[in-house]
Amino acid sequence: MPPHGPRRTGPLPIEPDSLAETDIIIWHDLPPSGIPAEAIGHISDAVRNGAGLLVIPGRYSLPTELGELLPVVSLRGRAVEQRIATRLEPGAERHPVFADDTDYPRWSSRWDVLPPLLAYTVGVIPSKEGTVLLRGAGDPLAVAGNHGAGRVIVFLGMTYWRWSMNAVWSADDVSPGDGFWNAVVRWLGTRQEIGRVRVRSDSPHYRYGEPVRLTAHVFDERYAPLEGADVRISVGDGSVTTTAEPRGDGRYTATIPGLPPGEHTVVARATMNGVEIGRADTEFAISVVGIEHEQTQQREDVLRTIARSTGGSYAPAVLADSLLAAIPLSSITEARERTVTLGTSPWLLLLIISLLTAEWIGRRTRGLP
Repeated sequence: MPPHGPRRTGPLPIEPDSLAETDIIIWHDLPPSGIPAEAIGHISDAVRNGAGLLVIPGRYSLPTELGELLPVVSLRGRAVEQRIATRLEPGAERHPVFADDTDYPRWSSRWDVLPPLLAYTVGVIPSKEGTVLLRGAGDPLAVAGNHGAGRVIVFLGMTYWRWSMNAVWSADDVSPGDGFWNAVVRWLGTRQEIGRVRVRSDSPHYRYGEPVRLTAHVFDERYAPLEGADVRISVGDGSVTTTAEPRGDGRYTATIPGLPPGEHTVVARATMNGVEIGRADTEFAISVVGIEHEQTQQREDVLRTIARSTGGSYAPAVLADSLLAAIPLSSITEARERTVTLGTSPWLLLLIISLLTAEWIGRRTRGLP
């Protein structure tokens, strides 16, 4: 259901066939009377079978007709106009909404630059199965949960278009507001079973010779972090296997050096007391060239450090003459001695005999003895 466009005065045409191929259903600022009970049933079936559902009540109360689908419990569920700053819930990065988002560390670190919201829905608490992703003024603003094979997020904020008004980041960065909605849409629109094991590399691309750093997250049946698991990580056909080290809070890390260039698949398997918890995989690529081939520019800072450490000096090319002139030079006299054995050189022996013969003839012609 599109959040914008002309309002319908009658029931929306929602049929099972049209929902069967729908990845995400959006309930946005819609009065409950806008959808007949039969259509509510079709939505429930679609979500149970794997569709994602995003509910933004907006000016209206939380739709009680969708109660069994939602990861929240509505007490009053009324909209209020109040200026509130939002914050990411501590620990929410473990939920797959954010855990599967490789851009999360970048945009989440700048969350505090977002402008505040001007209104939101109060009187809503998360259910036991719900996970709070965002809060504002102590109240939940975004809650994620599951219904059957589907995924559901309730967003209780309004005027979130303000998140796109701040432009303190560069064009190449992911803004915090866009990063949040990208993660939400990606998670809601992915039809797959939620596993209790997740693994990812800290980068999708590595240079040749660069170590690969992997992080696995392991959860229990209630999707809480699980400690004490045995996590084995293998690359490709299993020829390279290592045991991940526990880091607390259900997180396990491993570093694999020396992998050859190409695309690689990593599989993480977690067990507890010999019973398998689950497995997950991820992919990354290693380029053929190393960092020395990609960065060919002169590193003046490195050269200066080498010169300082070795007791030398550094000068750019234009000052090369002055650097050479500063080098203390002194004359060195080198004596060389060589012994020649006459018998080893027939030409030298012939030359000596010839000279002696010439001397004898000259002495005789002059009457010298």
